[in-house]
Amino acid sequence: MQLLPSTAEWLAEKNGESDYHDDKLFEPAYNIETGSRYLAELLKQFNGSEVVALAAYNGGRGRVRNWLDEGIWDGSEAHLEQIPFSETRAFVQRALKNYRNYQRLYGDNPTNTGGSAGSGPCYPGQG
Repeated sequence: MQLLPSTAEWLAEKNGESDYHDDKLFEPAYNIETGSRYLAELLKQFNGSEVVALAAYNGGRGRVRNWLDEGIWDGSEAHLEQIPFSETRAFVQRALKNYRNYQRLYGDNPTNTGGSAGSGPCYPGQG
């Protein structure tokens, strides 16, 4: 997951992690765990709004809070064009598209690893 070192350091301090250093972000397990914790934190901060949390993940918590408070963006998926940063707008659109594709393929069961929802796992070499 893509994380700024300053964000990872903030999360490490928040979680009482005393051995944080930027090189840990290159460790896949640590990076995924930290990125997931950050996304969970953003979901809490933005009252469960996946769209706003995704925008904050990419564009920054403070900026997104500012956009919402100043009425620049209403926080809805219907008005993504209001997001002032094209990179953040594109990130949110891609993430939502990928999420919907995941749901279409696997349903709401994250342990289902292939096929259509409820069809069970699909292993290499199987149709």
